[in-house]
Amino acid sequence: MKPNFALPVARFPGSVLFGGIWLCATLVLSGLLLKPAIAVAAPLAPTMQVTQVKPTPEAAYYVVSGGTVSYDVVISYTGTPSALGLRVVTPSTWSYTSTTGTNAPVCLDAVGAKQGDSTEGFGWFYFTAPTSEARFTVRFTYPAGQTGDMAVSFTGICFDNTGPAVLLAPAVAVPALLAPLTAPVITSQPVSATVTVTTGVSASFSVGVTGGQTFQWSKEGKAIFGATDNHYTLSSPTMADAGSYTVTVTNAKGAVTSTSAILTVIDAPRITTQPKGITVVPGDSFTLSVQASSAVAVTYQWSKDSNPIPGATSATYSAVGAAVANTGYYSVAITNSAGNPIKTTTSDAVIVQVAPAGIAATQREITTPGRGYTAGSVLRITNTFTFPARATALGWTVMLPAGFSLASDTTGAFSKPATNTTGKLDWAWDASALTSPLTFTYTLNVPSGATGDKFISAIVSVRINNETWPFIVTPDQMKVAQAGLPHSSDLDQDWRISVDELAQTIVIFNTSNNAVRTGAYKYASSQFISDSTVATAVPDAAHIHSADTSGDGAIDLKELLQVIDLYNYHNGTERTGNYHWQIDETGSGADKYAPGP
Repeated sequence: MKPNFALPVARFPGSVLFGGIWLCATLVLSGLLLKPAIAVAAPLAPTMQVTQVKPTPEAAYYVVSGGTVSYDVVISYTGTPSALGLRVVTPSTWSYTSTTGTNAPVCLDAVGAKQGDSTEGFGWFYFTAPTSEARFTVRFTYPAGQTGDMAVSFTGICFDNTGPAVLLAPAVAVPALLAPLTAPVITSQPVSATVTVTTGVSASFSVGVTGGQTFQWSKEGKAIFGATDNHYTLSSPTMADAGSYTVTVTNAKGAVTSTSAILTVIDAPRITTQPKGITVVPGDSFTLSVQASSAVAVTYQWSKDSNPIPGATSATYSAVGAAVANTGYYSVAITNSAGNPIKTTTSDAVIVQVAPAGIAATQREITTPGRGYTAGSVLRITNTFTFPARATALGWTVMLPAGFSLASDTTGAFSKPATNTTGKLDWAWDASALTSPLTFTYTLNVPSGATGDKFISAIVSVRINNETWPFIVTPDQMKVAQAGLPHSSDLDQDWRISVDELAQTIVIFNTSNNAVRTGAYKYASSQFISDSTVATAVPDAAHIHSADTSGDGAIDLKELLQVIDLYNYHNGTERTGNYHWQIDETGSGADKYAPGP
């Protein structure tokens, strides 16, 4: 007769059939079931949790030759049941291996043999239940050649001599038995076509694979350090990143390399020849042109005064019959025809002047000591306008840097800005005061906190034969740099090196310590003096002599000769010792002092 695992338990406590073994005699002998029935205050509320134990590495869980499957079982409850039971149903090809744990139950089949057919499974029983919970691990053996997922069910029963038995809801575990390991197979290649991006825009590749454990991306066949995921991203690619990319996927059974993914990186268009401004007389034609290089085709769009010109979409722009309306600022935007995203490079803005012959307007900074402005001081600008004798009216407008204001002017204009005017200055002349060339100077107050480069722009309007012609003053956006301080050797700060001032610098150069010339100096009482107390010069970062171009706290022969060069400046046959602060506008070197006013 096959064991009966049908559980109802209504016959309990008279007798319970579990796992094909009558437990009645055992329970009677233990005295658990001979007690009279007692009213139950509250039934048990046990719970059961089953967790499949995942070995490491998980990929080795299934082996062709067969292996073991383990499950952690936890049955929790309140109080102490009089007995616990567990039934496990496994695939018919599996066999019981062992039960372990600090409070493991007793297997009803002592030899661990399969009890009954595949639907009846194995049985365990606690004759004395643990307090609070039962925790143990059950292991089974599966045969060689096993594949696919297999279901294993767990059913628990909890006995209490104060009430009916509680049947726990079955728990089903499905172990993932992996198929035998094979070489990796790429299911989706990184890309099927060229990826085109613009410099600075991220580009990504990814691969789909089965059976892969390690990844290595390569560019042009050379492994990329750290690129060991199933995807590879270039966050900010440059032109140097363009090329062919592959990924090799490897496991214990072999390796496979993807097809090539081609990355094309497109730089923004580069202008090789900027357009040039031009001055033409009314009725003439003019042409503006630009040259650019790009890895892909480009498009063009010319603009005047920042407004696109309809139809001006080639590398050149021409106008026939120039008129006053053609005067203005012209630029061209050059855009890639491909890339992600497309990028545009805009040319310099150049001036097209359309005016009668003989017109010219210029502005320049008057050469002053230091060549530039000094905060809290004044700055002088001189202007010259040449025009035909038949001009009948003239207007001159200047846009000032923020904070600069008018101090004075030398014009004979009938209308002029008031002293201390800021922002925009306007002058106007009538025919009685117009003589070509017209030259005038104005002086600006420089604010005390001014720093860095400043820019001044101006435009002149001249009336000739009852027609007004605007003309942009050159240089447009005239840059005025911040002046440097007088040279440390220039004690009276008149931007000249005198013989006495040169002698003071020579004294510092000849500074010695223990008969060894050091050229060391120090700053004391608001001036630089020799320091004969040190054998090696110690620089003071807050006080470096202008001659000390190395900043090492000493003046050597080369540095002294540079001061002598300033001292020896001549104006004709007269030595004047003039010098100026020469600003390095290219950024290729350091600002320095140079001979001459």
